[in-house]
Amino acid sequence: GLQTLYDRYFIHLEGRRMETPQAFYMRVAMGLCLSEENKEQKAIEIYKRAITKNPNFADAYTNLGNLQKEQRKYEDAIRSYEKAISLDETNYIAYNNLGIICKSTTRQKEYEKRL
Repeated sequence: GLQTLYDRYFIHLEGRRMETPQAFYMRVAMGLCLSEENKEQKAIEIYKRAITKNPNFADAYTNLGNLQKEQRKYEDAIRSYEKAISLDETNYIAYNNLGIICKSTTRQKEYEKRL
């Protein structure tokens, strides 16, 4: 919940709270996408750029997977979620959405293995 976001996206040092680069990238991506005509595609491009700059940015992979799932690009979404999970084994959003894709497509057996 909110505590996870607070812990993940802010550095607490000597009584000061500083935003992590990941939080900055996420805010920039969301802000830019709001003004774009092709919001989803622009967001995908921004997340891919963020991943290029920081290949260990698990949340960017999760958000990329969310967009790919909405566009029904299931194989791409599966790869994004799997990468997010490999970087952050506590990423319940990636696990959940990966399970949803596997259950709702022809990958039922994979879904059952992941339970």
